Amino acid sequence: MAKNKSDKSNSWRRTIIEYAVIIGVAVFLYTTGYYVEVVGRLQQLVLWTGIFQPDIEQPAQQQPVDLNIPLVSLNGERTNLAEHRGKVLFINFWATWCPPCVAEMPDIQALYQSYKNNPNIVFVMISLDKDKEKARKFIHKKGFTFPVYMPTYGIPKSLQSQVVPTTFVINKKGQVATKRQGMAKYDTHRFKTFLDSLSDGS
Repeated sequence: MAKNKSDKSNSWRRTIIEYAVIIGVAVFLYTTGYYVEVVGRLQQLVLWTGIFQPDIEQPAQQQPVDLNIPLVSLNGERTNLAEHRGKVLFINFWATWCPPCVAEMPDIQALYQSYKNNPNIVFVMISLDKDKEKARKFIHKKGFTFPVYMPTYGIPKSLQSQVVPTTFVINKKGQVATKRQGMAKYDTHRFKTFLDSLSDGS
């Protein structure tokens, strides 16, 4: 009888220690910011399965977009999204504190590599971080080469979203060809065919 009580006591003690370790690790990951990287890598595995695909069905009523958005690059160069009017725009809103953003970025980088020399398709990665230096260090550490900007003013209502990440593809007429809220796998033959059709169209 005494042995059973001792076994139960040891079992409870192990359980408490295990939960304490789990909570301690969770607190460490959260306070240091490593949780973004850990969760992001787990979500990359989910993206690899191809479950999360962007919608390529263009809406019947295509919404026009206000492209007058002043931006500043991570190197301090000022520009305006309106300068790319008449081109296909791949616009992604992201942040360093967003695990799904971190998860989909390598895939977006691969897509960018395929189109970086195409003058008709422009990639605009817009960081929602308040600290530009934090975003710059993140991009440098990851070795991403796609253009990254930060808004110097507000975001027009037609490009606002309550979800991060959110990706817009704007056609040459300045209309929303597709919108994706949440992470997705973009570097696919299906999505590339979609971009090519927009690029080749009028």
